[in-house]
Amino acid sequence: MKTEESTLHRVDPIEAFVQRHAGSRSKSTLLVRLDIDVTVDGALALVETKRTYCNESKSPVEALLTFPVPVHATFFGLTAKIGDRVLEAQAHAKKEARYEYEEAIEKGKAAVLHEEILRGVHMISLANLMPGASVEVTTCWAESLRCHGSTGRLRIPMTVGDVYGVSGLPESDDLTHGGAPPPAFLRIRYDARSAKVAASKLALSDDGVLSGSIPANAPIDIEFEDWRAGIVNGKAHDGRTVSLDFQPLRAEGEDLSVALLVDHSGSMSVRCSGVYGDLSSHEVAKRGLKALAKRLRPSDRLSLWEFDHTCNAVGTGFPLAPREFAGQVDRLSGPSGGTEIGGALDEVIRRTEQCDILLITDGMSYALDIQRLARKGRRIFVVLVGEDSLEANIGHLAALTGGDTHFTFGADVSVALEAVLHGLRGGRAGLTQKWSGDAPERVIALRGNAQIEATWSGPAEESGRDRRSAAAAAFATGLVLGAAPEDVAMRLAVSEGLVTHLTSLVLVDHAGERAEELPVTVKVDLPTPRTYLQAPSPATPPLDHSANVPPPSHLAYAPMPLSAPPSREVQHHAMFPYGDSDQDRVLLQIRWLAAKIHWQKDGSALARCDIGCLLAEIEGEILRLAQHDFFADAGVTLSIDPVRVVLACVAKEAAEESRFANRVLLRLLRGVSEDAFREVTEDLPYVLDVPAWRDYGHKT
Repeated sequence: MKTEESTLHRVDPIEAFVQRHAGSRSKSTLLVRLDIDVTVDGALALVETKRTYCNESKSPVEALLTFPVPVHATFFGLTAKIGDRVLEAQAHAKKEARYEYEEAIEKGKAAVLHEEILRGVHMISLANLMPGASVEVTTCWAESLRCHGSTGRLRIPMTVGDVYGVSGLPESDDLTHGGAPPPAFLRIRYDARSAKVAASKLALSDDGVLSGSIPANAPIDIEFEDWRAGIVNGKAHDGRTVSLDFQPLRAEGEDLSVALLVDHSGSMSVRCSGVYGDLSSHEVAKRGLKALAKRLRPSDRLSLWEFDHTCNAVGTGFPLAPREFAGQVDRLSGPSGGTEIGGALDEVIRRTEQCDILLITDGMSYALDIQRLARKGRRIFVVLVGEDSLEANIGHLAALTGGDTHFTFGADVSVALEAVLHGLRGGRAGLTQKWSGDAPERVIALRGNAQIEATWSGPAEESGRDRRSAAAAAFATGLVLGAAPEDVAMRLAVSEGLVTHLTSLVLVDHAGERAEELPVTVKVDLPTPRTYLQAPSPATPPLDHSANVPPPSHLAYAPMPLSAPPSREVQHHAMFPYGDSDQDRVLLQIRWLAAKIHWQKDGSALARCDIGCLLAEIEGEILRLAQHDFFADAGVTLSIDPVRVVLACVAKEAAEESRFANRVLLRLLRGVSEDAFREVTEDLPYVLDVPAWRDYGHKT
């Protein structure tokens, strides 16, 4: 039997291991520059971020960047400059956008995809960045300032620390840090008396623009003094005028009944430099609480709780008057343990009477069920402390419950606590909407201690609109999407060009150079937060070995001789119906290989049927399977090498879980019809169980 020459090349297994893990890390030269432009009109901020990518390798690259974003931000535009051409992305249903992106990769075209991975976390995928080429990708988002009296604040997250718990996202989509900070530059145009950036000194130009270099490994916290309340105008996609009216809420309101929950997990030991000196995030929170107690009303009542991977009352856990509450603050324990936010909220809800909850945390936890907690009927407010804090999950929960989220400005937690208490005393009104058919006409929402009223008016006019007017329209549309039926929300998001849980932005370069091979996928890590190494790693609670969880996929199968029946131990762990037939033993081998192959790292070589990139053990199993009569006969029928048939079957097995395996499958079967492949492999039952390989609706 003839075997392709490329499949005979063997590599040292240690070298292959090193190359595999080196290839999965970000290259410091891939993301080479950040340019951020902020324009504040009244209380509406427009943020444009230009990321410059440069491929210094010898192969086409797919760059994957997952990054945190403000929960309430509305993303509405994306452009890419490739050579001298500027391309603009279009919004499509999420599955359709992913399909268009994958089709572009299959055809060797450059493409950009912007998706919402989960609320507060987005991902930009840039495919087929050619060797020696550079591409500028610009994204836009709009958000209202978070207000406290005459002061408005905006945070642009740049990175995040280690997040406690399991995200449930595939490795390619998850938040990671460890990359080198690229050069970053900031420009701010503002409609306020003054503006300042925490921990940065920018120069003020003659035309009133603040600008300068900034660190890319810390959030950009901007404070605007005497922001302008009132109307901001925009233009909707259909030409109607959109007006946004921002009015600060009054500070008066009802007495407080609050359970105050303080995070004392290990990550809260990160150092903060600010108004209280060089202290940990936990100490900063304690100082802020003591200052806050002096400004409470005698009739306010607060109980104090703390949590890491467990939750406990500080003192009795009963509501206290301000003086007694201040005395309890010194009893808060120091940082240790993991961050079980969900369990802590459950405990406080179970052990307290109906009251609001104020959570002080760095938010770095996946350990909470957002939808279930939102149904508990408690308003949850959040103060996020620390430069590496994450708004994604806890900020989404606060929004769903009618609460709000505020950040510290640098290490100044006092103003953030005052702003949250301002919201706790009032602002209980829900969302008010008025529609004309499927078109919104008016919406009133409370956000960031301001009442925002959006109105759509005037005739539909076919007139151009600039980025600032589009930002106002996009933000107004974002206010109504959550309460709209899914089909209406989808239509509005597509028409306004929004990135949401239903829609993504995608562009394809049809005129540029085409890649002949699959791109090497590179995960671009976020920079490690500058405060990260100042704190010890958070202690992790012991694993619960009594839980009935399946073994990891890479441990579930083991290779075995095809001529020997499988052991009963392997039968017990195999995750599919199993018998003693040769067909079942072949299927077991295929599933073991599918779980063992690193599709993201080795996909480009495997698409060429080059298995020399694999560990010797895996390569040997593929070669041995190729000698089996089943694959030899299939190769003759399909007029391709049996090794290619084996790889196609293995890629098919992995395709539902991995988009990278899906790409390999498409390349391996170029020139082979789907019906022909299905017919010759019909004796393997998995072929009938997995969706057609061109269905890109799989999990990743």
